[in-house]
Amino acid sequence: MGDLMDFREPNQVNWQGVRPGHNGVQVLISGIRLAIGAVGVYQVPAGNTLFLTCATLGVGNQIASALNLSIYNAVPAIVQSLMGGYQAPGHNFAPAVANYWPPIEIPASFWLYVNESGLCALTYLFHGWVE
Repeated sequence: MGDLMDFREPNQVNWQGVRPGHNGVQVLISGIRLAIGAVGVYQVPAGNTLFLTCATLGVGNQIASALNLSIYNAVPAIVQSLMGGYQAPGHNFAPAVANYWPPIEIPASFWLYVNESGLCALTYLFHGWVE
């Protein structure tokens, strides 16, 4: 394994501004769900890699709830938890926001899962690209 900077364009030849150029398709995944438990919200297409650049999670009511974003494999089984948050009863929840730079590379057939422990209006938004 190389240095931390040995990612896609370490010499910045193909960078566009502060981000590397890519030959992929932009992906913007967003939604609202009203259910307890984990659910897959995006599966990386076969033969592609998802390069996840940012994620936002939020809740829309004031009940106790824990929420998180995780990567699952094709089985599906959890591979890695990326971010999480908790809302205490009667308090407003500040959205959980994460920027991943360099982007997190998620292989083909893996999933992005959102999980919540309380019945709340969970909102999510993810950005990146596939190539």
